[in-house]
Amino acid sequence: ILSELFWPPFGEKAKESFNLPEDVKGMLDTYADRFHTLKTPRKLNWHPQLGTVRLELAFEDGRVKEYSVTPLHAALIVKFE
Repeated sequence: ILSELFWPPFGEKAKESFNLPEDVKGMLDTYADRFHTLKTPRKLNWHPQLGTVRLELAFEDGRVKEYSVTPLHAALIVKFE
């Protein structure tokens, strides 16, 4: 985890947002709370629309496929679990 002083500006992509699935949002909130407890006064500022998610999907026919997708696509796939 680096200070945003070490990153270039995110530009327009950082202004986009979407609602994370509740279970994912809960995990991020828990992590942020623990981080704040350990590193007070620092806080995490999440940018869920940035980055990639590695998914391993198991299909009913027994196939297992691995994908690297955007967080938005991962959030959509979670809705179909």
